[in-house]
Amino acid sequence: MSGWRTVGGEKNLHLYEYYSMIFIYHNIRRWIMAAITVNVDAEDKKEFGSICGMMGMTISTAVNIFIKAVNRTRGIPFKIQADEDWNEETLAACKEALDISEGRIPAKRYDSVKEFMDDLLVTDSAPKYKA
Repeated sequence: MSGWRTVGGEKNLHLYEYYSMIFIYHNIRRWIMAAITVNVDAEDKKEFGSICGMMGMTISTAVNIFIKAVNRTRGIPFKIQADEDWNEETLAACKEALDISEGRIPAKRYDSVKEFMDDLLVTDSAPKYKA
């Protein structure tokens, strides 16, 4: 019989079958998928799905493209920055948090939840926290 040979220790295995098994073996990783669950705003999901659809892809395909880009670049593949219109109080709080995390100023410590809540709720009209 033409095309039939002993290949890879298997008798009467057609070369096409042998090469098909090699292809499947080397590409099996592409068939193994893992699920990711992400919570997003319903309107954002709807708009994102619509935009993906206009580009001819599913949300899953778009997320896979993003993941591949992150893996390839070893980082987020676009610039992430704060909104320009943050108020001064928010910017000051962010700076303070950064200073604390980098050890430039000490973090405030509390010995109890009551002490924390009393400090948190300090205003002229706010009642003291009762444990």
